[in-house]
Amino acid sequence: MQPKISIIIPTLNEEENIRKTVTHTRQSANNEDDLEFIIIDAGSTDATVQIGNDLSIRSIVNPALAGAKCKSMNRGVQNTTGEILLFLDADTLLPLHFDKLIKSTLTNDIIGGAFDMTLDNSNWKYQTLSWANRLRY
Repeated sequence: MQPKISIIIPTLNEEENIRKTVTHTRQSANNEDDLEFIIIDAGSTDATVQIGNDLSIRSIVNPALAGAKCKSMNRGVQNTTGEILLFLDADTLLPLHFDKLIKSTLTNDIIGGAFDMTLDNSNWKYQTLSWANRLRY
């Protein structure tokens, strides 16, 4: 049996992005059955949580988490059942077969990682930000 990947998505007013991100993630997975999605919402006033519910995603809403992304991520971890944790921003699109890539990379010697990040805006400011983020990883 393959390990389950728990995908933790902290949100606050992400109705513009959440459906596309979740749909793309499901379609990009090698095996969608090995995925668990959890939305940790910091009190959205838009349709973020409803969209999550429509997509059959467990949502935990706590307005006290507004402005506390790290605490939101920790709350997500407390509510997972998977063996692998994937923290995902609500506007992020993962590469094809990301789940297979993660599982093949994680070994006894490697316990964490990140995908390269590219912003889809050609403005030099955003491209500089993409480059700087690659240096961090």
